[in-house]
Amino acid sequence: MPIDLALLASTVVSSFLVPMAKRGLEKLRENASEAAGEAVGDATASGVSKVWERVKSLFTSDRERVQFEELEQHPDDGAATVRRVLEEKLRADPTAAQELDRLVNAPVGSGGATLQHLMAGTLGFVDARGAHVSGSAQVAGVVINAAARPRADES
Repeated sequence: MPIDLALLASTVVSSFLVPMAKRGLEKLRENASEAAGEAVGDATASGVSKVWERVKSLFTSDRERVQFEELEQHPDDGAATVRRVLEEKLRADPTAAQELDRLVNAPVGSGGATLQHLMAGTLGFVDARGAHVSGSAQVAGVVINAAARPRADES
């Protein structure tokens, strides 16, 4: 199946680059470790770092480096520009697109989860791949492997 480059660029920016810029690698490692264990936390941090470095390596011109620095310093403000430039870069470089797709979807740990799934669990976003959401629609998700809540009669 061909890679949806717009979706890949969007996923990379919103699920990897912005959280990394906002929280830093150690905080992401800590969050993933708390959620799934230290080995998974280390693997998540390593994967996020690889995604960050691979994307950063694509921003080669002076202007692009400034755009990436804007993301580093002001993640919310710089995200849209970096997403747009990244999508253009991925369209021009199919090898880079395949590498990023492999990194984002790399299995982490023995549970079959991918790096993208772990980041989703750590950050609490819904992967609505292929969905068409517009207007005042609400997107909901399902929490998988959450601790059981006590029943009302057990309180």
